[in-house]
Amino acid sequence: MNIFSEIQEIGKDYSGKAKIKMIACKIHTDISEFQNNGITWVEEYVRDSLESAKNMHYVVSWFDEEAQIPYDHGVKNLTDNGELEFKKSVVVGNAVDAYVDEVEIDGVKTKVLMTEGYINTQRYNKFYHWLKEEVQNGTIYGSVEVRGKNNGAIIYENNIYQDEYGNLINGRKPKIFDFSDLAIMYIATPADNLCRVVEVNKINDDEGAFDLAEAKNDTAIVELNKQVTDLNSTINALEKDKTNLETKVTSLESEISNKKKELSNKETELNTKTTELNDNKEVVTELNKEIVELKTAMETQTAELDALKAYKAEQEQTNIKTEINEYFTNSVSKQGFSDKELKVIKEKYVDSELNSLDELKKAETDLIVAKYKEKQKLTHETNNKNSDGFVRNTVSKKEDISNTDSIWE
Repeated sequence: MNIFSEIQEIGKDYSGKAKIKMIACKIHTDISEFQNNGITWVEEYVRDSLESAKNMHYVVSWFDEEAQIPYDHGVKNLTDNGELEFKKSVVVGNAVDAYVDEVEIDGVKTKVLMTEGYINTQRYNKFYHWLKEEVQNGTIYGSVEVRGKNNGAIIYENNIYQDEYGNLINGRKPKIFDFSDLAIMYIATPADNLCRVVEVNKINDDEGAFDLAEAKNDTAIVELNKQVTDLNSTINALEKDKTNLETKVTSLESEISNKKKELSNKETELNTKTTELNDNKEVVTELNKEIVELKTAMETQTAELDALKAYKAEQEQTNIKTEINEYFTNSVSKQGFSDKELKVIKEKYVDSELNSLDELKKAETDLIVAKYKEKQKLTHETNNKNSDGFVRNTVSKKEDISNTDSIWE
């Protein structure tokens, strides 16, 4: 494979970014060919849409919580206004140039739509390092997304794109459209095997520097930092309360131990006095009084200790319950689970007496894995039934999102 070359100058270099060169799609010189989802890219129509390709976003849907490993396009959805959106997908960079190029892949010269742009390393540093290493050691595929101009429908050559049953046909040729985004994928199967990351170059060594002025203007980061600060303050206050309680418990335990020793000494003294002053009832009465007072004091302090221990245990349970609720709200509820699935998880791991964050995380992971396997199985079955290879949501024909034809797998 001989397609690596120096990325041409794409504008002024900025810290916190890395240049990327990526093939968006293969251009079919033989118009009887088509990619896995049935699209045939005609050079004339691709060139007509080059300006939109120069403004494409590089997008990622994360496979992990560390924002490091990409998955697919995200969750395809139609809004109430009938607009296409991809949930759980983020922009990690932008193309700034696009052009038709001829490259040599596995000894075969092929025309492609090539893009050049940048990855935001300051926002997605782990992803950048992962991507750079993977590109050096293997192939990272992608998938281009297109849509109709001005949020309209894609116009196909001769208006031919589906059969009499409304199914998308193989060999359909988008004619009037806009390139919108270019997804970087790792787990999902690409529609076009030539859509891939060609090269990733670090702009400079100051990629870890943080632009404070930019961060202050980023309201999302400011809000997130405020939440982190508030959370840290709460944690510090709880840790301080915990330390104070532990100190007080230790002090009370020490006092009780001393009282027990004092009581033991008094009992010894009483026995001695009783033997020595058997006839001195007044002394015996006074000592008995002191013993009663000491026992009363010990019982009082023991009750205080028990109350503090109970309060400490209650606080620990409350903290665990708070962590569970926050994790359910901030993580589990945003995984795209159905209301029924969320209800089951909430009843079993959030509202129950189980009170285990680890069990909640395990249930979340198990459900993600199960849904992933279910999705893979459904994709396999769909591919067997429809040579189109286009993975669709179950949508009524009235909504008919197929004509938006945002190209993804």
